Amino acid sequence: MATSRASGARAPADPAQTARREIAKDEPAGQEPAGQESAGHEFMAPEEWASWLALLQLHQMVLAELDTELRRRHGLAVTEFDVLITLFNAPGQRLQMSALARQVLLSPAGTTHLVTRLERDRLVRRAVDPADRRRWFTVLTTDGDTMLRAARRTHNEVLRRTFLVVTSAADRRTLERLWQRLSRVRPGAG
Repeated sequence: MATSRASGARAPADPAQTARREIAKDEPAGQEPAGQESAGHEFMAPEEWASWLALLQLHQMVLAELDTELRRRHGLAVTEFDVLITLFNAPGQRLQMSALARQVLLSPAGTTHLVTRLERDRLVRRAVDPADRRRWFTVLTTDGDTMLRAARRTHNEVLRRTFLVVTSAADRRTLERLWQRLSRVRPGAG
């Protein structure tokens, strides 16, 4: 069994094992197996662990499929797509590097590396901030917009067949409300 460092709960090594455990109901999910010492571990309640595991698995499944299809069809990683669409939606299709890093949920160093690759492929360019010449904007280029337009179809198709087909509008509104609640608790998260 693997242990999730984030939650401290025990997780089966693979999703199939999770299903077998749930079907067998030999022990509650997320709890210490019968006959083993907890050795000071803190475990989540079964419903807490099940909901957290479901969220992680949904995210991983959709993101993996999205990354696979974007790479296969467009030679674009999902993180690269995220930068392009974030710039497309930004005022003037440009953002300072620090703002871009926050919005795409990457470290500043990771964002710099990613922007360097996208710049090499002419999908973005850097421009000096005229208000503060020590800062740089990342700007979506015409080639970047063309790539995004093609990749957006793939993105939407994957989301429709993996996520939207199994969720209702009410489910999606609930997820949106949860994110809004979390981002209010953690300013800067959204």
